[in-house]
Amino acid sequence: MKKITKLLLFISALILSLPTFGALAKPFKHTFSTVKGWDIRNGNVYHIEGDTVVITKGNGLFFKRIPGDPGREYEIKLTGSGNGKVSIGWDEVVFDDPFKESNQYHKKFRVPEDTRDRIMLRFQPKNDGTPFKITTVEFNPLPDPDGWVRHDRKDLLKNRPNPQIVRGMTSGTLDADKAKMMKDAYAKVVMIKFQNVDELASVNEQVDIALKTGLIPIVALNSNKDLETTWLKAKETLGARLEKIYALVLSNDKVSRDNFNALVKKLRPQFPNSWFVFNANQKLYPRLNPIDDLKIIYAGTFTKPETSNNIKKFRNMTPAPIMAFGSSKMVNTFEGLGVSWIISSLPKNLKRNIAKISRPMHKGGTAEEQMQSLIKTFKKNRKQGTLEFAFATDTHYHSSKKITPASRTPEHMREMAKVAKELKLDFVANGGDMVNGARPREENVKDMREVIEAMATSGLPVFATIGNHDDGVFWVLKKFKKSDIALIATGEDWHNTCVKDVALGKGAIGDKNFEKANYFYMDFPESKIRFINTCVSENPMTIGKNGKFVIDSCGLYDISARQLDWLITQALNFSDKPDAKEWSVVLLSHTILNGGMPNGNLIMGVFKAFINGEKFQGKSKKGVPFPANIACDFSKQGPIPILMNIAGHKHVDKISYSPLGYLNVITLNDRTTNKTIERKIGTPSESSWSLVTIDRQKGEATILRYGAGVDMQAPLFNPNLKKKN
Repeated sequence: MKKITKLLLFISALILSLPTFGALAKPFKHTFSTVKGWDIRNGNVYHIEGDTVVITKGNGLFFKRIPGDPGREYEIKLTGSGNGKVSIGWDEVVFDDPFKESNQYHKKFRVPEDTRDRIMLRFQPKNDGTPFKITTVEFNPLPDPDGWVRHDRKDLLKNRPNPQIVRGMTSGTLDADKAKMMKDAYAKVVMIKFQNVDELASVNEQVDIALKTGLIPIVALNSNKDLETTWLKAKETLGARLEKIYALVLSNDKVSRDNFNALVKKLRPQFPNSWFVFNANQKLYPRLNPIDDLKIIYAGTFTKPETSNNIKKFRNMTPAPIMAFGSSKMVNTFEGLGVSWIISSLPKNLKRNIAKISRPMHKGGTAEEQMQSLIKTFKKNRKQGTLEFAFATDTHYHSSKKITPASRTPEHMREMAKVAKELKLDFVANGGDMVNGARPREENVKDMREVIEAMATSGLPVFATIGNHDDGVFWVLKKFKKSDIALIATGEDWHNTCVKDVALGKGAIGDKNFEKANYFYMDFPESKIRFINTCVSENPMTIGKNGKFVIDSCGLYDISARQLDWLITQALNFSDKPDAKEWSVVLLSHTILNGGMPNGNLIMGVFKAFINGEKFQGKSKKGVPFPANIACDFSKQGPIPILMNIAGHKHVDKISYSPLGYLNVITLNDRTTNKTIERKIGTPSESSWSLVTIDRQKGEATILRYGAGVDMQAPLFNPNLKKKN
């Protein structure tokens, strides 16, 4: 009996130790006798009838986030009636009018690879007067095809090697001079290559040089001949050094996934603690069946930024470590995608000036090295007639005696302010969601004041725009399930704390028709740029007949009729300037101003008329939160360009262009929360802020980063749009 028990225990332990292949995500089922656990935003009107939710009106959000697997096939089942649509995410998958033919609906579909692993299931009525009724919803994962490997996401994330993001270089044969140059370029990893067992003695020496210099060695077998035999010989030769080698590259692009998988199974008993690197053709990433083994780093060579989207899709499907090979020009692209290792080639001219190496390589340095690199690069490229400012966004400050990701904002902002003061910039700015907004009014306002005061230590004007978290509406609705104005940080609170003294008191101009406005502008004559701080999270804090906030600012981004009038008559009015045609505009907003906002057609209509020096007239669509009927005439003023709209909200670094041609810039969040980019308290990566230069003469914007994220540079106007015109 004891032998049987031991055998069963052994088998159980063996099963538990195996990676989970093809494991199904949990099915989801809900009957709408309750809407508990569902988020309802932006004025959706609904009620419960027995076990059915009836949504009668609303262009907002009625949704729930469900754990899921990107790339997996699912089946959705619905019962209900009426006219509406059901969406996965932000309309990545749409089931339009599901009850058109029957009160039962089911369909199989595949979740896109670039969907997050928490899938948003969303319901929306068509607003044609027909109630949209949903009784039950089922969301069932289907088995993967035969042979597919799907690891448990938590195991993969837990087993990621650290640090998550490092930079490295490849080397022909590593010597002391090359090692020193790599360190001077702030590389952390060195790739040491060999082709046959005769070179292993040299590999041993190179590993010693790397370790002595403080570099992390990765050893690569640059051949696909006798792989098993060669690596077993390498293990014997490397001996104790094997434990100090970060990873072993077992393949090149010509080694198939199946052959590599078989090789790993053979070698794993001999290399129980080693990470193995699988080189795969980057084109295969979105369709790549993962390797059975958990301790695998996937690698590919990338030469064009657009092909790097394959990394994003693969990372969502299989959140395993990824290593990218490419030129130093690709480093920004790699880091923006959260690549675990970035390996670029060692410059051929070993004697060339280290300062010419692309600045993003400084990310491996200490806080002091990063800061000096930032200031040195900024000064080197500085010239007269540019607009220069420091910018941070989405700080999500939440004061605490404990050191948490949300508690270090004042330190980061004082650090940014110190550099801005030293460099004598034009101003410092915050792109919104300055505080977390998850506490009562008095504490929320206190947190706002602390962040603003930290930025104000620069002695420069402080421009902060309201984010959707700043007033705390979402927190009150979620925590107390009621609309209580006494718990909310009002627009007047924001004005008195974040606008009155630090912006208007420093020369910014507000709305002459509304003293407490949180939008304003300031002119910078040297660069002839007017910087306009807009407000896309205005909230009158009124409560409707249903006892709920008329506007839930966490889910609404828009500009009111009053702010539109201010833009037309004041902020975009250059009639008092004799040299108006020489001026231009830069916009600040929490989220990029676009046509998708409820008043988006009016916003973009005004901007187009301003840019082209023409007339525009329009009114809001029916049922929008901020109804407006406007007219503007910029024909006498003449064309004036908008150069850029800088924003946050998305918590990513992103460059794009408005349909009108000007540059849109989004930057990474300062708060230390991002699974795809290393954010570690006690290191520079816990922070993320930028020095921004707008050079009209060169037609270019430059964003130099301190902390997490990347440097960015882009033309102020869409070159492709320019060619078409």
